[in-house]
Amino acid sequence: MMFKARLATLLCPIALLSLNGCMTTGYSTAKNPDMVRKFDVTIIEIAPQNIYNSLGVSLVGPLAPVEHVGEKVRFKDATGAEATIVQPKSSRYELHAGDKAIYIVDRGQVWIQPTDYPLPPEFSMPAK
Repeated sequence: MMFKARLATLLCPIALLSLNGCMTTGYSTAKNPDMVRKFDVTIIEIAPQNIYNSLGVSLVGPLAPVEHVGEKVRFKDATGAEATIVQPKSSRYELHAGDKAIYIVDRGQVWIQPTDYPLPPEFSMPAK
């Protein structure tokens, strides 16, 4: 019995590493609307990325269903600093390498969208 418990402890991390994608861990939402910011960026590279739910992965391991088809977006800001995020693929717009885009940080959530796509309502609120 103890052997089975140790075997499961050993095999679980190996099973998690075999997944081809990333896991979602939820969002932390700030209550301060002043934390909503946008930055002009240039997209460097986009690659497909599967996004898994962490609960499904913990329950069934590598057999977990893909929650979203996402994209891994590598970009640089006006200072030349590079960053990478993974976000669900949008059905409303497409991102392409070399495009100018907007990086949005909205109370714990981040995403990149084209410059000509409408901004969230928080950006049209009057200044306090």
